[in-house]
Amino acid sequence: AIDTLKKIANGEHESISISRDHKTGRLFHNLTMTPRDLKPFVRLCGQPLVEIDGSNAQWWLLHGYIKKLCNILDSNSFLVLNKGSLESPITILRDNYLIEEEGNTINPTAYTYMLHTFSEEEDYLRYKEGVQRELYTLETMLSTNSFRQYFIEAYKKKGLELDKDKVKANLIKYILFGNVNKEYYHNSTIVKLFKEQYPIIHGILKDLKTKYINHNQFGYEMRDQWKCLALILQSKEASIFVEEMMFTDAVFMTSHDAIVTNEENISKVEKTLTEALKRANTKMRLGTKYWVKDYNDIQRSV
Repeated sequence: AIDTLKKIANGEHESISISRDHKTGRLFHNLTMTPRDLKPFVRLCGQPLVEIDGSNAQWWLLHGYIKKLCNILDSNSFLVLNKGSLESPITILRDNYLIEEEGNTINPTAYTYMLHTFSEEEDYLRYKEGVQRELYTLETMLSTNSFRQYFIEAYKKKGLELDKDKVKANLIKYILFGNVNKEYYHNSTIVKLFKEQYPIIHGILKDLKTKYINHNQFGYEMRDQWKCLALILQSKEASIFVEEMMFTDAVFMTSHDAIVTNEENISKVEKTLTEALKRANTKMRLGTKYWVKDYNDIQRSV
């Protein structure tokens, strides 16, 4: 990695590597493959790196995704009332964030989702109220930055000590991206804790991973259907942190749920991302990380 970065710095631009994941739109390049401990020594236009990221990005995107799926059931075109009962509320949702390339054309991909089949309207309304309640709790925890802390305390009650980074990793590894078909998933402590706090959301995640996402749209066999939710969330992430960045003249590099820039371009990146988050209708907040800890003491070149 060091040799490659030196070559690029010396003008050997053929050493620059960049590729796009056709399933999600994520970009992979030299910086995303650079070890964390080297990033403090990397410069962009002579200045140290500054990273502007979406705090709890994957969880905010999941929140919006579930909310959208549930709200669509209220549409008269999908919700059929028949003598006080509901007939299989199946929705076909076209989402511009799910794309596949055909030549030079990018087309929206369709996927299907059915929350549940209800015999009585009262059952549906009770279920919907539970979904809304848990989404509100999740939103509140994310907004107050208490989401991970809740699980840290929950671990402590079971006699386990985990720091925020480990809790963050477990939540993503198991809840968002875990294989619900495997025994290890159901035996993991974090899954049990999450299910206690968010039983309905957990059920929706399980249904999405095993029943309702069209795995064919992602080129997967049914046995790998559980992988598709991660791709959907990463696609939504790329729509903000890749596609929306076309509207700025800032100097930057993408890094999944973050933008890497330098001090001179911070305001431009923040402005573009703030507008993108508004268009995405998410309350996700931005955080700033300076890769050089003693940033204010270093000599910057322009």
